[in-house]
Amino acid sequence: MAAEQFFNCKLLEEEMGVCVEVARGKSCEVKYEDIVEKIELVMGESSESGVKIRENACKIKDMIRNAAKDGEEDGVKGSSVRGIDEFLSAAGKSNKTTLNDRE
Repeated sequence: MAAEQFFNCKLLEEEMGVCVEVARGKSCEVKYEDIVEKIELVMGESSESGVKIRENACKIKDMIRNAAKDGEEDGVKGSSVRGIDEFLSAAGKSNKTTLNDRE
């Protein structure tokens, strides 16, 4: 599990701006003080970086929610649902073509 955690953290912290790194390495030690510091950083009202992290997290939450819309309420399908529909449709067509080729 430690192998990809560095990359996950790097993506979430540096690229998406939605987290802070607490520790690194296979045998890292996480101290109480470090956790308290990070929580205060992210949740503190006076912390500019914490405010930015929370704003980014809300944006990402909305993006994920919109991608997973199924169209029941507003008739709009999110990109993830559309993608699955398109995949299943293509797979169905491919399966019919394969079955017709066998006959």
